[in-house]
Amino acid sequence: MQRDHRAHLNGEDVDSFFRIWYPLLQSINMRHKVLPPSTSLVSEGRADKSAFVKVRDHLWNGKGLIDEFIGGDGEGMSDEDKDVLRSWRDRVTGGVFTAMRHLRDHTVLMAERNGKIKLYGVTGITNPLRDVMRGIPMPCSVITNLLPFKGKVIYDSFIEPVHRSLDRERMIRNYSNALKADGIITSFEEGHQ
Repeated sequence: MQRDHRAHLNGEDVDSFFRIWYPLLQSINMRHKVLPPSTSLVSEGRADKSAFVKVRDHLWNGKGLIDEFIGGDGEGMSDEDKDVLRSWRDRVTGGVFTAMRHLRDHTVLMAERNGKIKLYGVTGITNPLRDVMRGIPMPCSVITNLLPFKGKVIYDSFIEPVHRSLDRERMIRNYSNALKADGIITSFEEGHQ
């Protein structure tokens, strides 16, 4: 049975994302000693989520780290991969979002940005976010970082629910108003953030 790739990246794009993402995080960790030397990003063949999150947070909170990687350990990457990295430099939208609903092609995350409510249609990486977030009632608060990737909005492979009370009626009203005003942002190439 062939998998439906509408709500997540296809196999080639998954490979492309991780071909960029893993070396970037490994380089940041090595150069900035984010983790103790005895701590590995991968343990027993599996990614150590807490280690990855520490390095990821260091990356997004730092200044110029993507350019540092491109000029150093990432120097041998293809021009296409370097362009992806450069797009992440200025386009990361991170923080707390409200996951509102799962649609066929993406999951809608809502956030206030620059005093305005924005809706982001986020494509999963290896699986649709509806599968990644299975069992979490909507709407719910989540922490993640959004990135442009080949004409789509994706998350940086880590999404965590945040336990806080939500005014459900207000969330639905904000969602409806933002949907009418600006629609759902499905690509940062559209000039949205």
